[in-house]
Amino acid sequence: MAETRKEHVWIDALRYSGYRVTPARLAVVKVIAASQRALLPLDAYLEARKLCSSLGLVTVYRTLEKLEELGCVVRVHSPNGCGAYLAAA
Repeated sequence: MAETRKEHVWIDALRYSGYRVTPARLAVVKVIAASQRALLPLDAYLEARKLCSSLGLVTVYRTLEKLEELGCVVRVHSPNGCGAYLAAA
């Protein structure tokens, strides 16, 4: 599957911040970048596991936190307190 521009920018941001872009992290990037809605970390994990079967939930959380720190995604809070993630505008 070809990389979208958004994915390319996010991958570069991860690399420039010192993160290795592993197949697991790449799967998380692809899922979040392609989503039209906010995803809970567990939802992102379930979708990204289809792309990388060795993906762990901890990797999803760490990747989402790093993407948020880099301004690639924003955390969306719901009334029940769960934080979902959405691609930044």
